[in-house]
Amino acid sequence: MDIQFSKEELTQRLISIISGALRISQEKISPELRIVSDLDAESLDILDMRFTIEQELGLNIGEHEFIETIGKGMTAEEFLDKFTVSSLIDFTEERLKTKALV
Repeated sequence: MDIQFSKEELTQRLISIISGALRISQEKISPELRIVSDLDAESLDILDMRFTIEQELGLNIGEHEFIETIGKGMTAEEFLDKFTVSSLIDFTEERLKTKALV
């Protein structure tokens, strides 16, 4: 099952997933916000987001893939600063492109 989204559609889909996982309104979520620091996500929330992204978008995301892709070589503090809604959108967009090539 190949799913194709425009950048805007993917952004809206991921905002919806984040909103559901964190139980906050979509209007409070914008691309520059940090998922942990600004939106108060905890590890179980991130796991919920990962599983929902996998289910809804047909991806298989490894346990540490967010960290390896977004923050390889960074300290935990640096990663938390870089792990934004926008970086999650970019990560997912890349994974969808890679999946389409397979």
